[in-house]
Parts: sequence; structure tokens; C-alpha cells
Amino acid sequence: MKTNFTSRRMFIVSLLSFFAFMLISCESSALKTSATITSTVIDTTQTTVTSTSSTIIDQLFSDEPGIIPQIFAPNFISTDANHEFAGTFSPDYMYYFFTRRALEGNNRLFFTEYIDGSWTQPELSPISEDVEEFEPFITPNGTTMYFGSMRDNHDDYVFYQSTFVNGNWQTPVYVENGLNQEFAMYVSVSNLGNIYFTGLNGIYVIKYINGEFQPREAVGIHGSHPYIAPDESYMLFDRQVGTANYIYIVFKSQGYWGTPRKLGSDINLYGAEQICASVTSDGKYLFFSRFVSGTSDIFWVDADYLDQYRY
Repeated sequence: MKTNFTSRRMFIVSLLSFFAFMLISCESSALKTSATITSTVIDTTQTTVTSTSSTIIDQLFSDEPGIIPQIFAPNFISTDANHEFAGTFSPDYMYYFFTRRALEGNNRLFFTEYIDGSWTQPELSPISEDVEEFEPFITPNGTTMYFGSMRDNHDDYVFYQSTFVNGNWQTPVYVENGLNQEFAMYVSVSNLGNIYFTGLNGIYVIKYINGEFQPREAVGIHGSHPYIAPDESYMLFDRQVGTANYIYIVFKSQGYWGTPRKLGSDINLYGAEQICASVTSDGKYLFFSRFVSGTSDIFWVDADYLDQYRY
């Protein structure tokens, strides 16, 4: 686990009896306030990301992964000079947002956009401010992105959301659905609009019923960084085991969560910290972040990998 956590972060970690939060930071960059995305297409003499493949994802930096995890977009998204973790695709694969920090820097929200057959050079998100921001999640319908931020002089992370309107991500607004009433971190959202997230004592949900958000309630699973499947049939999360963090999967049957199962050693490298698992909204790709010796990269694998764990 990285050694440059702030004392504020260590205070929060000390409250958790069952898991350790992985709150880390990404590199500083200039303030950008425009809500309209404009970027420079990358120089393909340095990084080639175009091809004649039939889908956009096939054109993303390398061949599609199989059932053996591989580093995602090496030297483009995942770099040696920074920590990268917790990314999210829009459902149409036109935008990819992720957290990046310099090795001695702070969390920043980065993105790349697919324009005219190429991916733009990753840069600070146009909806970001020059403050700590991280862990974005785009909802399955592609209309809303949640992320943690310390903008507006907040002394700790709170949630903001940006909506996607007429081809542009709008200026983020403070979330008013109950997420910010108490400590919360790392959001994922189901097709029903139910919001799953990390709280002080495990995983919680804010249900969306008849057009209204309900009070938060504990799911009954101890862990952090939950990803909820769009149909809520399963959930991925990570849990501290000794000094490491490993990713687990749990399935729901007849309205009840079963027994969590730890994923295999090809994903959970022994002694390392694996966190922030998620699956693209079409169910094709499983992403997670791995921290080894204080550095981190984003990994991806074919989501069929999870089939072996289904009952």
C-alpha cells in the first residue's frame, strides 16, 4: 500500500474493521472549466490506435484480451510515470475516464475520446477542476457520470455528477441523492438506478424506488469498491486479506446475496493489492487495478472469465 496517504485518509482507514480503503492521488494539471470536450488527436507515429476492426474497442491500443488479464493500453493509459486506476467507459465506447496520479502527485480525473477513428491523447478531463478528483463511474445508460471530488473547498472527497447532454459532458453538480450525507466512496449504479458504494462499515446501497432515492442501507457484505451488474445479478468488490487486497464475486439468488468467492490467482496476484473491479455495460470486458510495490496499472480481461464462478 502506498506510503503517501494523508493523515486524513489514515483516519478514515482506521475506522474500517474489515477492509482498507485505497485512497490515492494523481498528478497535478491545469484548471479546465469548459464542459465541451475538445482534444488533439494523438500522433500515431508515437502510439497507433487505429485499425480497420469492426468495433471501436478492437481499435483500442492492442488486441482484445482473452481470459488471461493483461495491462490495459500500456504506455497510453497505463504508464510507468504515473499511477492509473478506476476507469470507466461510456456504453458506446466513445469516452474513457480514469484516475491518474504522478508518483508523488494527487488524484486527477483524466479522459480520452474516440474521434475520427483515433483516440485522443489522455489529458485532464474538461469537466475537472485543479483539485483532487477520482474514481469516475458512467451509468449503464450513459447519461450520468459520478466521481469523487474535493472541489468547492470540501476538506474530504464528496460526490459530484455530470450529465451527458447533446454530445457534451455538462458542468458537474454536487450530488443530492443521499450519497453525501455520510462518508461514501466508489459508486456503481444498476439499471434500476440503485446506487452501490463503499461506506464506513462495508458496502451500502441507495435504492431508487418510484422516482425517489431511499435512505442508504447496508448490503451485508464487508468489502470496498463494489461494482454492481446492471441487472443486479452479481457484484464484484475487493477485500483486505492480511496486507493484500483481493477481488471477490458474489451472486444474488431469489433476492439474497450468496457467499462471496475470491477470484483466481491470475487476477488476484498473491500479496498484491487488486481493487476497483468493473465490467463494461455490455458485459464484454472486466477491468481491475493492481498495485505492486507502490505502483499501479489498469488491467483488463474478457468478462467470460467470470463464467467459471457462476452457480
